Amino acid sequence: MDKYIGRNNFELIETDTDSIYFALAFSNLQKLIKPGYKEKYDKRFKDFWFPRTCCKNHSLYDLPTPGLFKLEFEGNEMVGLCSKTYIISNTKLVIQQKILNSKPIPLLQKVSRQSHLNSN
Repeated sequence: MDKYIGRNNFELIETDTDSIYFALAFSNLQKLIKPGYKEKYDKRFKDFWFPRTCCKNHSLYDLPTPGLFKLEFEGNEMVGLCSKTYIISNTKLVIQQKILNSKPIPLLQKVSRQSHLNSN
């Protein structure tokens, strides 16, 4: 990734067993490719690490393929307490939240963006 995207345009936020979360300087990964590397990225990197986008058939075929990076959720804010306990919010749209926990949460315990922020 360092070869194709400058370090000032991305930052690793969190990793999990089968996930990796990055903060990007732009909303589209394609906009971050260094000048002069676009063609190399398209030929050598993009289809090797991500599902193909050339047509709907390839996209659908590649979607469940293990080992390819797929966009799981897109947001503009992430609060992580520890592994498997984090919340991602997209406050630019209608409030959407993705809450992931490794253990069941008692029904009486309120889990929200604010409760995550307050616990830090």
